[in-house]
Amino acid sequence: MKIALWDHPIADPLADGLASASATYGACVRRHPAGDSADLVRGGQVDLALVPSLAALQDPDAFDVLPAVAVSTWSYPFARIVLRRPLGEPIREVAFDPAYEQERHVARMVLREHYGLEPVFVPRRDVLGREEDAALLVSDTVEPVPAGGPVLDLGQEWYELAQYPMAWGLFVARKGTATASMIRALRQAATAAEQAREAWLEARALPDELTAFYRDSLRYRLDDLVIASLTEWRHHLYFFGLTEDIPNLEFVALPDDEEEADAPNPLF
Repeated sequence: MKIALWDHPIADPLADGLASASATYGACVRRHPAGDSADLVRGGQVDLALVPSLAALQDPDAFDVLPAVAVSTWSYPFARIVLRRPLGEPIREVAFDPAYEQERHVARMVLREHYGLEPVFVPRRDVLGREEDAALLVSDTVEPVPAGGPVLDLGQEWYELAQYPMAWGLFVARKGTATASMIRALRQAATAAEQAREAWLEARALPDELTAFYRDSLRYRLDDLVIASLTEWRHHLYFFGLTEDIPNLEFVALPDDEEEADAPNPLF
């Protein structure tokens, strides 16, 4: 079973959990940029991948979406809107890295819905190196940002907008190829990540902000909160013209998996 997992710190605890599933399920995990993961599934290079929820919702006919495990957060220090002037002043342009389409659309939504702002998003590789009014800073580190206006945590902003954690990633297989073993492997990985969470944190000298994020904000459980957040996300995608209609979201239901549905599963 070939699994593509994001090469981003948000997936690090889950990568360690998947290592525990490798012997049982023959899982071979490779880390890839989030933006590449959907194409790896479409092309058959991997059997299973964590993909941005945007990708799964924009192309529902291409994927089986697996239940039980997803990546969601209450906050997200790895994606921030950095303003160069106080809120309330005009924000005409936002620099963004085109590698992060999902984050761009979340930023667009929260700026419009929360603050009544409708800036133009300008693609830049160096988002802090130009003179736009704001920058969407997405990275795999939490670095200090230039002094100026407010800094908005994109995950926190989505939570305040939707009242649910932002569902950044879903696990998918190519349409018609999902198996019970895939679901069991993901459940085992997420359970292992939860059980090892404190030990995982103790083994790393993380800044206080990141320690709090991994302990209190990062979630690997696909539960009712995530379903509700995905419902809000689907409606926003349609309202903002990113889908032709409100996209369907159906999770695969396999006979072998249904027997496990009521089993205790304490995840993030």
